[in-house]
Amino acid sequence: MSDEFNLEGRSFEAGEYHLWTALDKNDGVNAALKIYATNMTTTECCDEDNCYFYIETDIAETNITVWNDYISPPGYEEVSFYYRSAMVQGWNKFCIQGELAVVRAQLPGAVSNASGNPDVANLSMTARASSIDYYPMWPGTWMLGDLGRAIFTGSTARMWPFSYNECNEAIFNSQNQRMNAYTGAYLSNAENTDPECTESGGSTSTASTFTYQMDALSSNWGIHMAGYLDLVTYSVEWNAAQMNPRKVMVEKPMYFIFNVAMSSSWGAKPPNAGTLGCYGDGIDAICDALPMKMKVDYIRVYQDTSSMVYGCDPSSHPTKQKSTLTYTRMTTMYR
Repeated sequence: MSDEFNLEGRSFEAGEYHLWTALDKNDGVNAALKIYATNMTTTECCDEDNCYFYIETDIAETNITVWNDYISPPGYEEVSFYYRSAMVQGWNKFCIQGELAVVRAQLPGAVSNASGNPDVANLSMTARASSIDYYPMWPGTWMLGDLGRAIFTGSTARMWPFSYNECNEAIFNSQNQRMNAYTGAYLSNAENTDPECTESGGSTSTASTFTYQMDALSSNWGIHMAGYLDLVTYSVEWNAAQMNPRKVMVEKPMYFIFNVAMSSSWGAKPPNAGTLGCYGDGIDAICDALPMKMKVDYIRVYQDTSSMVYGCDPSSHPTKQKSTLTYTRMTTMYR
């Protein structure tokens, strides 16, 4: 599969394209400062041979009433969002199990000469981007298992960020995935106020510490300036090759997500994060640098068809009924 984004003016609204869907939705997690909107993403061409897909982030203050499941008691509250951006995802459209995925992208940042960014003044494409205030966003190109739809928290509850590879309830305390296709009951714990829960039996911290195991993979590095000033190729490869250590093939059908997020709780955050917006009034050079764009030249996925498959409802992991019905049920419940 590849998408070269060579047609100018594409729309990613629901139903417009078979691979991607852009969202019109507020982001209710991670102290979000923005809402996602379909009109903040499209494709454009600099010339006949240079086209790309982009997500634009700009100033746009919006006050909305949202349901907050994490306050006590859960209820509606007024929330201010100060920016508008986009999320484009392939949920329930294009999924893979095993791949070499390649994305060529340019990240957003305040990198013009007028911004006063000292990293730009150094004029080195290979130097690390170190002046964090000039990169106030979280640009993402990532994958998630198709059982959960990103930022639809009802579908990802207790399966984010970890999930199980076997039906063994003794391994984990009941804190993560409980879609209950195999347990037959809705997750109940002392802090879950969902009306479908059975009465709690008390503390849920009952797992023996020696049986508790959680594995994660993470790679973090300071991005060099070329990542913000030019298109750079990124790739991830996952296969079952015999190596040291041997990699275990990802079992779940995974889909791709592109988004640009902003938060008041991360290290990289915009001016006045969480209290006021950016005004672009000539006072703050970072605010004046908005709008900013994440650009994607292409995404290409390669597979060895002898051991890898594509599709969001493969025979080995028939997820259509579970993911679609659970998503529909949860979004209806909390609408």
